[in-house]
Amino acid sequence: MGLGSQAAGKILDAFEAVQAENETLAAEKAALEELEDVRRTSAVEKAIWEAGGKNSRAILALVDLSKVRLDGKNGLSGLDLEAVKADAPYLFTEKEERTRGTGTTRGQRRRESEISEAFRRGLRR
Repeated sequence: MGLGSQAAGKILDAFEAVQAENETLAAEKAALEELEDVRRTSAVEKAIWEAGGKNSRAILALVDLSKVRLDGKNGLSGLDLEAVKADAPYLFTEKEERTRGTGTTRGQRRRESEISEAFRRGLRR
C-alpha cells in the first residue's frame, strides 16, 4: 500500500509550493511590521518636535515604543511625553508666546534713523 511515484511527486510539488508561499508571506509580514515601526517612530518624533523636544534620539531612548500604538490617522495612544518632560526637562524647550510686531516704536526707529544720518554726515566732512 505504498504511494506511487507520481502521487509522491505531486505531494512533494504541492509541499514545495506551499513552503515557497509561506516564505513569501513571512517576508511580506516582516516588511509590513518594519513599515509599521517606521510609521510609529515617525509619529512619535513628530509629537516630540511639537512638544518642544531638543533631541529626539535622546527622548526616544526614554520612551517605551512597545506601548505606543497608532490610532487612525497618526493619532498616538500610549505615549506619555509629560512623564519624560518631568524626568528630563532639559530635553525640552519651554514654548514662549511671542507678541506681534518688532518690539520697537516709531520713535525708536526715527531716532535710529537720525543717528545713522548724523553718522553719515560726519563721515563726509
